[in-house]
Amino acid sequence: MRDANTRLIYTSLVPDDPEGLGPEQVYSWFAAYFAGTQSMGADQWYSAFASDARVDDPVGTPIKRTPDQTRAMGNGFLEPFRKIGL
Repeated sequence: MRDANTRLIYTSLVPDDPEGLGPEQVYSWFAAYFAGTQSMGADQWYSAFASDARVDDPVGTPIKRTPDQTRAMGNGFLEPFRKIGL
């Protein structure tokens, strides 16, 4: 069980409102994430994550704890799309 202070998603989002994220912030983050994916650039894709992101994807693989590890995962994720020209 996670305590209330555990971050489940490490993104570049920081709430404008202490009560939480507004719909505009969430939409903007998703737009940036998918723009990064569509750019085929791991650096742009990575910019959607917080600088201290820990990525547990796919589940069961070692957790990526550094920016270099997360970017490498992004390159691995994007490579098949590059190969088929998407």
